[in-house]
Amino acid sequence: MVFDLVRGLGAERGEVEANALAVLPIDGDDPAASEIAPEVEVAVADGLALELEFPVVEGSLFSLKTAAQWTFDVDEELGVAQGVQGIVERLLDEDAWHLTLLWVPGVRFDERWSGLAMVGLGAYVGRDVRDEVGLVANVTGFRDLAPAWTLGLEVDTEVFADAGWSTLLMPQEIGSASWR
Repeated sequence: MVFDLVRGLGAERGEVEANALAVLPIDGDDPAASEIAPEVEVAVADGLALELEFPVVEGSLFSLKTAAQWTFDVDEELGVAQGVQGIVERLLDEDAWHLTLLWVPGVRFDERWSGLAMVGLGAYVGRDVRDEVGLVANVTGFRDLAPAWTLGLEVDTEVFADAGWSTLLMPQEIGSASWR
């Protein structure tokens, strides 16, 4: 997922993952337009996970980003889970911070269909930006095709007064279950 969980809801202590999101120009005309964000995720306790990410834009470190996620409810019988996630990002090219606080519910509708939402507030604060609070929403639907093959559609939306409304639709193919 582009806007993803730190670890799956209900992560168990000791889980570790390292990965990177990469956006590369298809035509190759502007290699400087590339973006890459390597990250490390660790479940430090059952239900509590931390993440450290290093977004690089156009070949330069753009920001330092950290996140914490706490799962406070998992009911396997009902097929629901929920948690909260906080993200703190220090923008390096300007004296600014991007802060996000989210409620994260997940639901398994049946053996094949599930969904995950991340809904909350985002804020830009600092000397080089106009302080602003906006709405952040990510909703993803998943369809399990095989035990280790899941397709999904992610919809990311942000609404800020100055920046306006932005929405990203991102198809997903992942090799594990949706929110677990």
